[in-house]
Amino acid sequence: MWEQKVEKGEEDFGKISKMIQKEMARFEKNRVKDFRESMIKYLEAMMDSQQQLIKYWEGFLPEAKAIA
Repeated sequence: MWEQKVEKGEEDFGKISKMIQKEMARFEKNRVKDFRESMIKYLEAMMDSQQQLIKYWEGFLPEAKAIA
């Protein structure tokens, strides 16, 4: 009887370990995906900001030349 409990415990431990490994792999995959998406959004926002700054400077250039 005691041996059956030990075997059952080992079996349950193995199942739980496999389940945890699967969950960790899924979590890691999602974490990388989310990070990638966040970085893309951030870089796109930075590009938009830089493009807007270029427009401002291009608009300012004629006035700066007129002063000089």
